[in-house]
Amino acid sequence: MAIKKTSSYQKVATVALAAAGGFWLYRKFIQPRLGRPETAQQKSDQAIDRIKQEQAAQAAAEAKRKTNERIIQQSTSIANPNSFAGKVARIQTILGIAVDGVPGRITNGTYQKRFGLDKGPITVVNVSYYLDKAESDSKFLQL
Repeated sequence: MAIKKTSSYQKVATVALAAAGGFWLYRKFIQPRLGRPETAQQKSDQAIDRIKQEQAAQAAAEAKRKTNERIIQQSTSIANPNSFAGKVARIQTILGIAVDGVPGRITNGTYQKRFGLDKGPITVVNVSYYLDKAESDSKFLQL
């Protein structure tokens, strides 16, 4: 049996064919599982987008917080006549004492002397009752 001698061209072609086959297998089966490699520009763009989303979320949260603070401040302000502090301020005005919107010792004591605190000290629960009582009594006295 005669041994065939392979030329150097045949060896190079065989190696090239094996390399091409290996590259084809890599592209077909392995690379899709790994995902495409990202460029530095793509990574930078993704980071910038993520930062912009975080900043937008922070701005929305800050706007919501400020809105809530404004609503709370308006609902508890002396300037709002329907708030607790506003009602207490009207009672204090009728009583002729310093107006601060807080029903403390002086407010309750003065109200007790003038009208009587039949439902206990002035609280959120009974402030409307005491306001109506004070306003009706003060209107009666003005006639």
